Amino acid sequence: MTTKLEKFAAEYINTVDQICNMMLQVYSLNSKDELIKNHRPVQAEGAFYLNGKNNNYTFHGRGCRFSNDDFEIDWDFGYEELWCGLDPWKLFYYIKENRNPNLFNNGNQIEEKFNEWVVNGKMTKQHGLYYFNH
Repeated sequence: MTTKLEKFAAEYINTVDQICNMMLQVYSLNSKDELIKNHRPVQAEGAFYLNGKNNNYTFHGRGCRFSNDDFEIDWDFGYEELWCGLDPWKLFYYIKENRNPNLFNNGNQIEEKFNEWVVNGKMTKQHGLYYFNH
C-alpha cells in the first residue's frame, strides 16, 4: 500500500503542477503569485479550451478545483513556490474517483500513513498540509 500511496501522491502533485503551468500559459502569466493575485480575487471561476478539451476551474478557500471531461482534481496551494500541499482527504477523493476506488476507505488512512512518514522524516507537515522531503 505504501508504494501505491507514494505513486498516487506523486502523480497528484505532478498533475496539479501540469494544470497550474497550463493555466499560466493560457493567461500569459509567469508565476503562482501572479495566478493567485490576477485571477483568484477577480475571477473565482472560469473556463478555457485547450488541447481539444473544455477545462473548468474554481478557486476556493486556499485552493482550486479543476475539471474537464476526463477527470476532476481539487487541491490546496502549497507554501512558497509549491503549487500544492497534500491534504489526505483531497488525495483520497482523487485516488477514489480517478485511479483506484478500493485502495482506501477514507482519508484518515492516508493521514495515518502521512503522520508515520512525518515521524520517520519522509514528510513534513506545515499549515495542515503534507510535503515530501527531497
